[in-house]
Amino acid sequence: MESDFRMRLPAVWAGAILLMSGPFTASAAEPGLTLTEAIQSSLRHPRMRAAQEAVNQARAELQSAGVIPNPTLSIEGGLLPISRAFTPEKPGGPSELAGSLSYPIDRLLFGKRSAAIEAGEAALRVAEAEYADAVRQRTLEAALAFYDVLEWQHLLRVAQDSLGDLGQLEAAVQASVESGGRSQLDLARVRLAALVAQREARTIRAELDAARLRLTALLDPPREPASIVAAGSLDDPPPSATLSAEEAYQIAVQARPDILALRHQSALARSAELVEKRNAWPEASVGINVTHQFQQPIGAPDVTAFGVAFEMTLPFFDRNQGNRARAIAAASQAELELAAALLELRAEVQLAVQALATAEQNARLISEQELALATQIRDSIQQARASGGRPMIEFIDAQQSYRETYRAYVAGRAELWRAHARLQAAMGGEVTP
Repeated sequence: MESDFRMRLPAVWAGAILLMSGPFTASAAEPGLTLTEAIQSSLRHPRMRAAQEAVNQARAELQSAGVIPNPTLSIEGGLLPISRAFTPEKPGGPSELAGSLSYPIDRLLFGKRSAAIEAGEAALRVAEAEYADAVRQRTLEAALAFYDVLEWQHLLRVAQDSLGDLGQLEAAVQASVESGGRSQLDLARVRLAALVAQREARTIRAELDAARLRLTALLDPPREPASIVAAGSLDDPPPSATLSAEEAYQIAVQARPDILALRHQSALARSAELVEKRNAWPEASVGINVTHQFQQPIGAPDVTAFGVAFEMTLPFFDRNQGNRARAIAAASQAELELAAALLELRAEVQLAVQALATAEQNARLISEQELALATQIRDSIQQARASGGRPMIEFIDAQQSYRETYRAYVAGRAELWRAHARLQAAMGGEVTP
């Protein structure tokens, strides 16, 4: 039986991917790995395919729960002579051949089969919801790893540009020192600034390599970490999400697959309780048997006869007391776990909303206008220095100020996108108005 949730599962995947992608879907001409491609590749990972097998296992268990039990066939011979043959003078037996066919009816008579099917359907819904939650978490993990790579790529680019500018400045100052136009102190200042920039660039490159390794560990087919280039821009604003914490929580309560899994787990526990109650009923079976007696050796004609049978256990002592008590406790435990998860979900969503608000405020502190202003100052001082109109130390300070402003800008934008992704994942991937 196909559930409604399983029919909606592809839409859940697509929605999660589109939500995380935002403006990061590159055109066909844009090189590099887009966010959509990273998420899709992460969902093909063996880890996710292994998680999907839990759904297949639950579906197989449901199939087993609905299978009609097999009849039992028994064939036996009795009263066979051992020490002597049976004769009219010395009768015995007579020998007989008996066959019986019995069929268990307690699964149908006492509702055991229907209860098992209901429990199997609930278990399948639990497995589907848990797999959907694995997709949600994997999508978020891939998105965060992608944003890390994109952030360090931007920072490495500006670090390399600064190294190039400082290298040109060092060469110019070196030539000026040799001609007597500048002092060794000026050259030492430039070299110190270049060494600081080199150290920053090495640190950034190491962080970029680590981010690429984290991302490639999520992808299938795997890629060489050094070949991964994240395509996209951090400048575009995320989709607006003007939701209060309470509104986000209400969306999460309805949309989060892990909460849905706990609800199904509670239903499964109640179904399991019903199964154990039904299993307290006795085992019963009906049968028919046919017996053929070989009477000619004792002077009488052979004869064939039949009989019917009804067999049932008597539940005087074992009435499945222990399993019933355990099922009741499991049902209570499932309800408590759902209540606890809802309490934790409220705190998680509130933290995600607050984190997004903080990230938006921090991103506004370092706006594009401020970055453009820092770039303008750096370029103006560089041009003035080239014409001899500004001191060299001002150019070094402008370079440092530009790098710090750009780092703050990129970090703020990257954290804004990460906070947005965390909030969308916390709400279950639902599209916000």
